[in-house]
Amino acid sequence: MISKALLSIEKYSMFKSTNKVFVGFSGGADSTALLHFLYFFASDKGKKFAVEAVHINHCLRGEESIRDENFVKSFCSEIGVKLHLKRVDVKNIAQEHKIGLEEAGRMVRYETFESLAENENSKIATAHTLSDSCETFIFNLVRGSSLKGLCGIPPVRGRIIRPFIDVTREEIEQYCKENGLKYIQDSTNFEREYTRNKIRLDVIPVLKKINPNLEKSVSRTLSLISEDEKYIEEQTEIALESVKLGQGYDNEKFKKIPYCLKSRMIIKIVKEIMNKIPEKKNVDLICKIIDNGGAVSLAKNKFLVCEKGLLKIVENKSKNSVQWEYPLKNVNNLTEAKTNIIIKTIPFSEYKNLLEKPEKNNVIDSKKMPFECVIRNRRAGDKFTLPFRKVTKTVKKLMNEFKIPEKSRNKLAIIACEKEVVWIDSIGVSEKYRVDKNTEEVAIIYKKEIK
Repeated sequence: MISKALLSIEKYSMFKSTNKVFVGFSGGADSTALLHFLYFFASDKGKKFAVEAVHINHCLRGEESIRDENFVKSFCSEIGVKLHLKRVDVKNIAQEHKIGLEEAGRMVRYETFESLAENENSKIATAHTLSDSCETFIFNLVRGSSLKGLCGIPPVRGRIIRPFIDVTREEIEQYCKENGLKYIQDSTNFEREYTRNKIRLDVIPVLKKINPNLEKSVSRTLSLISEDEKYIEEQTEIALESVKLGQGYDNEKFKKIPYCLKSRMIIKIVKEIMNKIPEKKNVDLICKIIDNGGAVSLAKNKFLVCEKGLLKIVENKSKNSVQWEYPLKNVNNLTEAKTNIIIKTIPFSEYKNLLEKPEKNNVIDSKKMPFECVIRNRRAGDKFTLPFRKVTKTVKKLMNEFKIPEKSRNKLAIIACEKEVVWIDSIGVSEKYRVDKNTEEVAIIYKKEIK
């Protein structure tokens, strides 16, 4: 294990220009081995660089959390390593930020690490292993991930280093045994309600029956994927630079870029504006406006607009002129006109028994709706088939017929698939999608004005 860890340290230049390392220390086998290894072997008892431990009590497991805290105090005192101890009510933070406990705990840990490692020559060491990277690979593969998500856990990210990234959990436990190191077990590691635990406890053992050298094989795959990802990222940067034009991007050049690069370019553009990675459905919507023109709302008063051969960011564009479009959601769909379109799907039998039935104009046979439906405002060439009359007209003619004011027309929400309109606010449901005797499930549309 020692030789593997030292090889990783050298390979990824983990301790270049380092004078202090803060080690995340939970008291489990991995972090106990890491703290011991860094202090006694990598740093030569602090002669090469200082080693300090960081323990955060999440206050989630009652007496067990206190037990963990006492253990790390005792261990650090015994080997002579300085300990930074912090208690945080992670449950309360999760509720405040409306995130999961795992995400809240991770946020607290890295915020604490960053506050301690302010000096540019300081590093943060975490005890992630090859086994963890293997589990992450399977976790991301199962839920559907980009190539980047399949690269596993990076050995180095900024000032965060992972010296055990090529070491298995079994090798770490053997290291603890050989060095007489005691460690503690977190009882939540055996609770199968957590997906990662299911993978570790149930999936990995089955895969190891097929291939006893699973982690080694996955490590080879991760290495190949990482090389591919690195190359594609480099090509993305080159492609993005090639389409820049003035304050925007050359749309004709953008159209010709292969999707694998185009989608990454869009992610980079949106991330720069919103500081978050957009979902795939939003990326696909932006690809659509690159091909056909239009605009996609990114944030309040910010739009990605494709017009006159240029893809650009526009702020405070008049809502009467901008084209907006979103993927259709099963529940809330907030439009640019400050209208929340709420869609509730229920069985037809339940709909028939409703005491207060919604307007028929707002009830759709949900199973007839195409999967690719979006909610947007009108487009040139939109067509709508009037219910019962079975006459198809352009939306423009229909709005004239219904005497909808010109200033309101671009504010009306439309559910559509390409140019085929399923439903129009204030007008109703197309003949093709209305409820009939064969309907099994309905989508009821409710409108709520946001003040």
